[in-house]
Amino acid sequence: HLLYSVRHEDDVAYAEEVAEWLADHGSQALVTVTRPRGAWRGSRGRIDGLALRHVLGATMPICFLCGPASMVEDLGYQLSHLGVPADHLRTEQWAPV
Repeated sequence: HLLYSVRHEDDVAYAEEVAEWLADHGSQALVTVTRPRGAWRGSRGRIDGLALRHVLGATMPICFLCGPASMVEDLGYQLSHLGVPADHLRTEQWAPV
């Protein structure tokens, strides 16, 4: 599964590859924009508990969280409350420049 959040629709890194992933994986992928600038027709807002619950299945996943520290900490907290053990979380936090 891929859950990918950006501020603006033109912030999507590897946009062509992400578009291919979305086309190939349908409901197993989500791109959300928190501050759309134009005519963004996709999901809006942050990745939330509902989106996380949707991708958690019977098999406990390894979750890779990468982004601003506040987002990584929030998602890690939400995942832990959904039963994902700490040793299944891999994190990389960005610091403001």
